[in-house]
Amino acid sequence: TEALPLSPLGPHDVAAVFYTSGTTADPKGVLHTPSTLGAVHHFHRRLYGGASDERGLLQFPLTHIGGLLMFALIPIANGASVVFLDGFDPALTVDLIERYGVTSAGGPPAILQAMFAAPNFSPEKMRSVRWSGSGAADVSPQLIREAGAKMGAFAYRSYGMTECPMFTSGRRDDPEDKRYHTDGRPVPGASARVVDEHGRPVGAGVEGEVEAYGPQLCVGYLDARLNDDAFTADGFFRTGDLAVMDAEGYVRITGRRKDIIIRKGENVSAKGIEDELAAHPKVADVAVIGVPDPEAGERVCACVVLRPGRGALTLREVRDFMVARGVMRQRIPERL
Repeated sequence: TEALPLSPLGPHDVAAVFYTSGTTADPKGVLHTPSTLGAVHHFHRRLYGGASDERGLLQFPLTHIGGLLMFALIPIANGASVVFLDGFDPALTVDLIERYGVTSAGGPPAILQAMFAAPNFSPEKMRSVRWSGSGAADVSPQLIREAGAKMGAFAYRSYGMTECPMFTSGRRDDPEDKRYHTDGRPVPGASARVVDEHGRPVGAGVEGEVEAYGPQLCVGYLDARLNDDAFTADGFFRTGDLAVMDAEGYVRITGRRKDIIIRKGENVSAKGIEDELAAHPKVADVAVIGVPDPEAGERVCACVVLRPGRGALTLREVRDFMVARGVMRQRIPERL
């Protein structure tokens, strides 16, 4: 047999297209290469090791960039294994973790919340779990604290996007308050900066838009016309996410640039209010939105899913809870 000819394509040629809507209605094709995708394996190994006895559990779509990277490319490179679910079933997930000795049981917040609410969930079934990372959506400090306690595992937050996957992450040696209340630091080789509406860097602790750069950053969009608005002149990606970065480099995502509630001329972050209210013992899930108001411009409205068996929740209870936590008056929901 004759050997196949060598491919003319190299590590910096486009090898994958992932579609994402981001903050727009129209899907955008994100271009990645073996180099950008392979970078995630390299820094993931530096952060968490590459043990071959790790066993993951994929409970969201494989075609999500996190699915392909964390549950296909990285396990293959490490010689590790993965349990695949055809569709998400919280009770089945709990049983599979116990049956196969799954070591990494994380996922988006909705996945973790559904697992903890499954009728067969118990900490004893989670004894094999070593890691539980959550990202891909707004992650509350309370959820990470709950994940660590209920699974007896290292629980951490991470932040990324299709264009720049796993951009920041918590580390095992991070202080607990940083793991619970921030989305970690940029991964090895990556850089973050927070800028104002004019693109000028802001100081530590000041909210602004986070811009991302790193070896995992995509090489652009399938529609090249989108690139000029998405990237700065020096190659950073404009994420559209609002964040605060402290003096130690820890990043805390505070909301979307377009998810700001403007109440009486003051900008209020929906994400910050959600994080506070998620700690209420009756609240299973919460989304905060701005509703039009002729006097204030917008009013803060909390849309809440209650935990079973905990009773009703009133707006007065919400207000009292937020006041007790020291939340500023303008950030306390006015509708429920």
